[in-house]
Amino acid sequence: MATKIKMDVEEVLGKSGMFTNYIAYGRASYKITVDLHLANPSMPKHQVVVRSKKPSRSVPSDDPIHAIEDEPPMVDPGPESAVVRLERDREITSPNATRIESGMPIEVQTHVDGKLVTRQIRYDASEVPPQPPPVDRDNSDKLAQEWKVRKA
Repeated sequence: MATKIKMDVEEVLGKSGMFTNYIAYGRASYKITVDLHLANPSMPKHQVVVRSKKPSRSVPSDDPIHAIEDEPPMVDPGPESAVVRLERDREITSPNATRIESGMPIEVQTHVDGKLVTRQIRYDASEVPPQPPPVDRDNSDKLAQEWKVRKA
């Protein structure tokens, strides 16, 4: 599932336009939140939050990563600051179908001559029912109002 989440994050970031190589900014902070609601009685809900933090002093000062600041919102962001909030919801009705649809192999373990053997099997995506498509939302307006800055 982590691979599919990474693929979704990359796709959402790619769609935003804020991560093209011609966009420049002197300061930045970010937060990425992954909320999981699982059909697992021992852990039905789980949240992972990744927040920006200032880079180590060992990073060369001309590295663009020095634009990253501690977690948002930034302190005294200035009149030119702007925000983006992109959200994606995805329902996974079959983890294996999602793996196949995404081009990932299915790991199968079998016993051969008394030894446990793990194999990676790839299936044709056309052989599985399609999964529900993700639902994307741009909630930049709401975040801009909360933080009293403009929407990018």
